[in-house]
Amino acid sequence: MKKVIIPILALLFISIAFTTTTSCTKECDPTTIHDSTTINNYDTVTLTNWTLQYFEGSAGNNTFYAPGSFIKNGKATFASNLFHQNYWFSEYSLPIPKEINLNLDTDSLKIVANLRNINGDGNSHELDLGINSDINLYAVWQNATSYYNQINIGSQKITDVNEHVTNTGVYAEYALQVQNNTVSTLKNNTVLKTVSHTGSRGGRVKYINVAFRGYGEVDWVKLYKGNKLIMVEDFNVDGTTTAIWSKP
Repeated sequence: MKKVIIPILALLFISIAFTTTTSCTKECDPTTIHDSTTINNYDTVTLTNWTLQYFEGSAGNNTFYAPGSFIKNGKATFASNLFHQNYWFSEYSLPIPKEINLNLDTDSLKIVANLRNINGDGNSHELDLGINSDINLYAVWQNATSYYNQINIGSQKITDVNEHVTNTGVYAEYALQVQNNTVSTLKNNTVLKTVSHTGSRGGRVKYINVAFRGYGEVDWVKLYKGNKLIMVEDFNVDGTTTAIWSKP
């Protein structure tokens, strides 16, 4: 009997060893996110959650919502019965974890999001992207030419940016980038507008955000430092923030 059992056990051991060392390639690496871009060997950092703030411009009337209210069916969105009138905004914000040190004055940073606002009529702030510190850095796209097609760097405001006239009702990739002494906006990887900035941009980044007048939809959001992807959120788990960070 022993002469039969020993070869069988040896064969089983060899088979297991072969399976565990050769069948698992990079494609099953648990630290890889399979997306159009990947984060490899990401770090465990403090979990931060997306929040939705719905408010009436400077008048306040703020209402805050947790991810369970707006992350669903692979996107961030909210009830379609929200007012889509002047200065009623839906703002989705994600705080920067304490372990991730980003500085608007010294770092090259870019936020990219795939989004749309199906009710955009060119009135004000149809699509906004922001990288925010002690000052607000944000860009605005709209359906029509107006004062509100903007790039804002604290007190520096560039208005009537004709390059930002767009069909907000169709999904597209919008981006806001700050690098050296310039701020640039992009759509589908094409640079739309580049402006020089003056003065400080506010130091350490506190949060990133996507905002709409009324309501909109966000398919995914990515954040880069230089050429490195340091955060990706695809909203693929209903009611839950799944943002994954990699330390710069």
